[in-house]
Order: sequence, then C-alpha cells, then structure tokens
Amino acid sequence: MVANAMSEFIFRRYIGNSIVQATAFVLAGFLSMFLFFDLLAEVNEVGIAGYRFEHALLYVVLGLPSRVVELAPIAALIGTLWALSQSAAHSEFTVFRVSGLLPSVAIKSILYIGFPMILLTAVFSELVAPSVENFRGGIRDAGTGLGQMRSGLWLRDSVQAGPPESRTFRFVNAARLTQDQGLERVTIYEFDSQQRLAMMIEAKSGR
Repeated sequence: MVANAMSEFIFRRYIGNSIVQATAFVLAGFLSMFLFFDLLAEVNEVGIAGYRFEHALLYVVLGLPSRVVELAPIAALIGTLWALSQSAAHSEFTVFRVSGLLPSVAIKSILYIGFPMILLTAVFSELVAPSVENFRGGIRDAGTGLGQMRSGLWLRDSVQAGPPESRTFRFVNAARLTQDQGLERVTIYEFDSQQRLAMMIEAKSGR
C-alpha cells in the first residue's frame, strides 16, 4: 500500500513536470509564431499619423494574453500527448506500471494536473485579457490619432497659418476605417480660435 502511494506520488510529480514543460514549450512556439505574423500585419499601420514601429510592437505584445486564451487548450493537448509519448518511448511508464501504478491512478493524476491549467486559462480569459485589450486599443488609438466611439472614428488636428490667435481646430469623424486604410462617411468640422464652427465638410469616403 505504501509502495503504491509512493509510486503514485512520484508518477504525479514526474508526469506533471513533463506535461507542464511540454505545454509551455508548445505554447511558447505558438505565441512566437503568432507574434511574428501579427507584427507583420501591424507593420502596415506604421506611418499613419503618429503610429510608429514601437507602437505596433507594443500593440502586438499586449495581444499575447488573448492569444494565450486561444492557444492554451491545443497547447495543453499537444504537450500532454508529447509528454506521454516520451514517457512510453523511454519505457518510464512501464517502470511505473511494474512498480504498482494502476492505469486509473495514472489517468486521475493527469486530470489532476489539468485543473491548475484550466484555472490559469480562466484567469487570463476573465481578468487579464479584457483589461489588457482595453489598454491595447488605447495605445493604437493614441498612436494613430484615432479614437473609437459609438459615433465612429474621431481625429483631432490643429492648424496654425499665422499668429497663435489664428489657430484653427479640425475634428474629423468617419463611420468606419476600411481594410485598405480608407474612411467611410467622413465629416470634417473646423473651429476657429474662439471655438466657433467655421466650416463643415461631408464626403462619402476619404483617405
């Protein structure tokens, strides 16, 4: 009985470390791949207003918590299969079986290891990812000079063609930003230095 309990403890510790390491390795590989491709896609935004490469890099890096939530299940599955296959290939599982480890105990040990992974994924999904996503969107809006509201996208600009008192302000509103970086249903509001509306221009699209 004591031997079986000791065998179960050793197996749980061994297989737990193997699964966690394999899962972390697979997840790191997936995250690196998605980080690379997301950065390539985001580079297309660089140069819009004040959006620079460091903004794009930070924007992509802050998207990793959401990627963790998406990729954790498949990474855990691949990591578990990898760890078990390595154990079988080196006859380690056979040694545990000879030592008195029951198949049902082995299955329970693997499931026991999965609970912390599920809990960690839930924490990322419910707490970390939403908070980071809000901050992430703010970085992009600040970099490009665009603010997303219910009324669409907003861009603020100031124009000074003389003394300070002649400065005017423009607010550009667009219903949405298209995939080719165009704007739909554009309205430009121009205010004078006294904050009075001086001009309003409307267009179906713009760039």
